Amino acid sequence: MPLRHCLLAWCYKAKTENWTGETKVLTNRLIYSAVLCIFLFTGCAANKTYRTDLSTSCSIGDSSCNSSLELNGAEIENSSVALSFVEINDQGLLRERGQLERVRDLISKRGHLGNQAVMVFVHGWHNNAQADNGNVETFRRLLLRYSNLYPNIAVTGVYVGWRGDSWLLPNIISFWDRKDVSIEVGQGALVDILSTVEKAAIETKSRMVSIGHSFGGSALFNATRSMLQTRLDSPPAALAHEEFPMHAAVGDLILIVNPAFEAMQYWPLHSATIDRIRKNKPQLDRGPRMLILQGQKDWATRYAFPMGRSFTVPFEAHVSDSDSMDAGNNLPEWRLDLFAIGHFKELNTHDLVDADGPNADLAKCGHGVESTGFKGGAWTSPNANIRLKPRANFVPGDPFWVVYDTMLSEGHNDLEDGRLTCMVADLISTYTKLEPLLFR
Repeated sequence: MPLRHCLLAWCYKAKTENWTGETKVLTNRLIYSAVLCIFLFTGCAANKTYRTDLSTSCSIGDSSCNSSLELNGAEIENSSVALSFVEINDQGLLRERGQLERVRDLISKRGHLGNQAVMVFVHGWHNNAQADNGNVETFRRLLLRYSNLYPNIAVTGVYVGWRGDSWLLPNIISFWDRKDVSIEVGQGALVDILSTVEKAAIETKSRMVSIGHSFGGSALFNATRSMLQTRLDSPPAALAHEEFPMHAAVGDLILIVNPAFEAMQYWPLHSATIDRIRKNKPQLDRGPRMLILQGQKDWATRYAFPMGRSFTVPFEAHVSDSDSMDAGNNLPEWRLDLFAIGHFKELNTHDLVDADGPNADLAKCGHGVESTGFKGGAWTSPNANIRLKPRANFVPGDPFWVVYDTMLSEGHNDLEDGRLTCMVADLISTYTKLEPLLFR
């Protein structure tokens, strides 16, 4: 029961029971003061479905829209961009299954028109699916920008909304329960959403890119890690044509930005992947299937995350006989459990650095990437003039990259830095132009 509900119950008890004398007066004063302070300085965030209209659509960007479908054209078939919403509650359950059914039908309809790129976005802390939410607006701009780059591609967006805040003020105290909920979301309905989207992408031979930010990155990773680990050894039929380990994929690319989950969650997938690669010795110069991008200046994951974890990590059991200590790894479990994956330097595979080309040309983002490849585990964004440079510990053929950015990102929520978004546009375009269509 929330604290303020408990205090209200105590108030009622104090009024109705036969409390007498100074004890009753003092108790009532303390309780009423506490209740007043809590109502003044805190409050529960809304716990509701924002996209309740499952039958009509609205114009993309409409700040008053409550439909689960936004279009930038009159009809699904002639809209260059379509944005659909699916919402998940705190228990990891779909709020409206009709939202997911609408997503499946949308991808199917637009996929049969020709080229289609499906982009899934899972928002992070403090956000939701409300029409004027900051992350909703950011995702709209990303879809429209990509559509402008490739007018012959039908761009279909899927925004996964969940309750990114449980407290309004001070919302910093929602760190612990929102972290837990991100795991519930990832292990719950988000698996169903991604599986449904992937199946529709396979049937329509569409591209599929999934993006997660902050606790949304935690949700996305939790939804995909078991699937990825299983597919290392047993790829589904739709991916059987892919070379090992490129068939360890959920869609064409998973992009996680400033993720708020500990390195311990990543370790089992990393350990299994490196073990299989060293045994199979693949010779590949291919792009990543999952790219985790971490900004050095992201104070939330660099400082606040380990501070928050420090309240629980000391009470968890950690041993020294796990594979994190084998084969010279020497990575104590408590460290893996304390620090966010992007700031765990032993697991960083790449650095984001300036490339040797001309200055960034943000007017050309997404264009001219046909000659750009992943030779030697490196990749260059020609228009952002950025290079993802592999570190010495990068294992060739590893399809999961953890990139450390000391240059671009200015903070945890900096999702729209010009060069950063240009790099993402170039990366997605590289998959569109260079990487073989995964679901062919």
